[in-house]
Amino acid sequence: MSAYPPKKTSHERRKIQAGVIESFGTLAAIPCAYCNRNSYLCIIMSGHRRCANCTKKGRSHCDAVSLGALGEQVGSKERYLVAIEEEQAALQAELVRKRRELMLLKPKLLQSALRKINTEGEHPKNVLNQEEDVLQVQADMRGLSGELFRVESNNI
Repeated sequence: MSAYPPKKTSHERRKIQAGVIESFGTLAAIPCAYCNRNSYLCIIMSGHRRCANCTKKGRSHCDAVSLGALGEQVGSKERYLVAIEEEQAALQAELVRKRRELMLLKPKLLQSALRKINTEGEHPKNVLNQEEDVLQVQADMRGLSGELFRVESNNI
């Protein structure tokens, strides 16, 4: 004979675990479907994923929920929403800053384009060249890659 005590069957282990849950557990805020259907008291314990009755019967799934778990879920969802709102506010502030920066740069870029036209010896009243340079500066500001917008003229 072996010196070790005989192994307990899974049924015996489940009964012991169910007894521990019944002794030290609390009543579930929302009973599981099995306990609700059979009008049993649904007793759950933190650290266990099934109620006492589901453990005793060997059921693989128990959907009982405690008030503590509900509070944790609500708290985690609130923290998630606050984090998203903070990120959204930061992005909105960056967007406002970029728009303000763009509005300040636009006149400066247009003036530099006009100065460039004047220094290259072109006549400042040449509207077509001015429009091309303005459109080129606007395309650069938008960060467009590839070909820039060009103004096609039929006749001057």
